[in-house]
Amino acid sequence: MTRLPRLPRPARRARSAATARARRQAAAAARRPDRLRRLEVLGALIASVVAAVVAAGSLVYTQQSNEQVREELAINRDQLDLSRDELAATREGQITDRYTAAVTNLGDDTIDVRLGGIYALQRIMTDSPRDQRTIANVLNTYIRTHAERRTDNEPEPETDRLVDESGGFTEIERDPSTEAPDVYAATTALAQRNPAHDNGFLPDLNMIRLPYADLSAAAFPGAMLDYAVLTGADLTRADLTGASLSDAILDQAKLTGTDLSGALLFNADLRDADLIDITFSGATLIGADLSDASIDNADLSGADLRGADLSDTDLTTTDLTGANLSYADLTGTTVTAEQLLDSYLTSATVLPSAIATDPRIQDLMAEGDQHEQHGTSDFTGADPTSLHP
Repeated sequence: MTRLPRLPRPARRARSAATARARRQAAAAARRPDRLRRLEVLGALIASVVAAVVAAGSLVYTQQSNEQVREELAINRDQLDLSRDELAATREGQITDRYTAAVTNLGDDTIDVRLGGIYALQRIMTDSPRDQRTIANVLNTYIRTHAERRTDNEPEPETDRLVDESGGFTEIERDPSTEAPDVYAATTALAQRNPAHDNGFLPDLNMIRLPYADLSAAAFPGAMLDYAVLTGADLTRADLTGASLSDAILDQAKLTGTDLSGALLFNADLRDADLIDITFSGATLIGADLSDASIDNADLSGADLRGADLSDTDLTTTDLTGANLSYADLTGTTVTAEQLLDSYLTSATVLPSAIATDPRIQDLMAEGDQHEQHGTSDFTGADPTSLHP
């Protein structure tokens, strides 16, 4: 084998140096990634610390800002409450002043001033619902104090007589509201109140004379109107549920759409009244006079009509389900046997001859008589005119 010639000593040293340098470079290259990783980790750690410091600083600042905002809001709320209290006190003072002035006007001798006081009280009821009960009582007392009272000489005359140019007499329709405008204005104000704010108030108009009064859509639930004179009054769509109108005079009154459910009308006078779409459901009409009344689409279901006068009326569209017609007078009344089959009849019920001979009606009356004989009715043999509490 051929031996290579040995390099000169300087060449060998140069090669060894180059080899050592290459090894060092390789070692440095191997160490470089670790260093970079350490630097990257260190950088990320520093960034996290900086972010945490910034976040903590922001949180502290936010908390301080929130505390400041809360303090400002608390101050604003206190100021708002103070302003609201001052406004309420001012408003209350104004209402008190208005109320005092209105009540003072009610005692004035001039009718115009009294009317102004009534209208002012009506406005205060609207502006201050919590004062409604007090104002309603004032108006009720005013009506009872200033209105005419019912006398033994009723009914109210419908016309007055005036001398005309020829020396004769001319009949004119009387308008009582022009004679006592303050009383009628107070009654209207009372009728137009919102009963939701009554707080236990109930109108007390017993014995009051208010003929031809305009009480349409009146809010009189539970009202006391016993012996009241309401001849020709307009009570269209009025709420008289549970009201007491015993012995009240309502002849020729307009009661279209009026609700008298559960009302007490012992011996009430409803002659020639307009009773279209009226509701008498569960009402007590013992001894009431409804003769010649215009009854159409009326609800008399469950009504107590013992001894009532229904002569010369048209009941063909009236609901008589469960109505007690013992002692009632239906002479000349237009009604069908089918309508009466669901009502309570006795032999004391006066019916049109064509219906009285119907076998079904006769059986129904006989059944009613048996109930009477067994004491299920306290009015057996009673005089209808005496059926009064």
